[in-house]
Amino acid sequence: NLLCTQKIEILDIMILDIKKQCAFLAKLRYFIHLWQYCAKKSLLCPKDSFGWRSLFFLFFLIKNPIYAQTNAINQAVGDFHFLYMSIRDGEINERLAQDSTRNLLARIKDYYIENGGQPDSAAHWVFPVEGYGMNMIGGKKGSDYIAGNYNFYNTARVHAHPAHDIFVSDNNQDKLEDRTQLPINVLSFSSGVVVSVEYFWDISSTKRGGNFIYIYEPFSKKMYYYAHNELVLVQLGDIVKAGQNIATMGRSGFNAYKERSPTHLHFSMLQFDEQGNARPIKPYSFLLESKKIK
Repeated sequence: NLLCTQKIEILDIMILDIKKQCAFLAKLRYFIHLWQYCAKKSLLCPKDSFGWRSLFFLFFLIKNPIYAQTNAINQAVGDFHFLYMSIRDGEINERLAQDSTRNLLARIKDYYIENGGQPDSAAHWVFPVEGYGMNMIGGKKGSDYIAGNYNFYNTARVHAHPAHDIFVSDNNQDKLEDRTQLPINVLSFSSGVVVSVEYFWDISSTKRGGNFIYIYEPFSKKMYYYAHNELVLVQLGDIVKAGQNIATMGRSGFNAYKERSPTHLHFSMLQFDEQGNARPIKPYSFLLESKKIK
């Protein structure tokens, strides 16, 4: 048993290393696409300008045979993931970000349909924390939701909380349910495709979402955000169903990690339109229609 456990741990380390390599190389490809797009549109991105020497270096890297591993991830999904990372980190202007998002979401819908994705409906919605329900949402009847000046394409100066925090029983903050002493499962509220994830948040990071997941439902054009997870169980391009276990509850994220913050899931919804505009939606009424999984 000990030998088997050691072998599994070694395999897990190897898998994580491969994921890191794929992510790094996919990001290089995205930046080249972005540079080409900027040149074509005559748009200037604050931190994404490359000299010819840098371009030659990037061209050399993507010719590496390891780059072929990124083909396992749908290109539109991979491009959206790194587009979002650039949005989050303030490395792209809003005009280009919105234009790129509109184009990528249309391609992601094609990918979703080709891989058997079906339209979502209220009959399938599942409360996103297993064993918990509406009474664990912060505030009174969802009063913790504050749209404020939230802007998906510019998060630098946002004074808002366009989400619900769903709290759990974890008084000693060990990320285990107090009664069962087991990890708490985070469930997908709806069906959709995983379009962005973070696996490797650490306490030195100032990123607030920690280990997060974005799931997009192309027919309704809604995107769901699950933040502060411990272990993320899905990867880019996965087609998920409502109620599927996508993560375990955690305390990752700049504020969520702090002792003053009770363990919770940060859950939010965005509504996209044909122009790529992203409007936050209060999830409370949608959660009321979801079914609780014990």
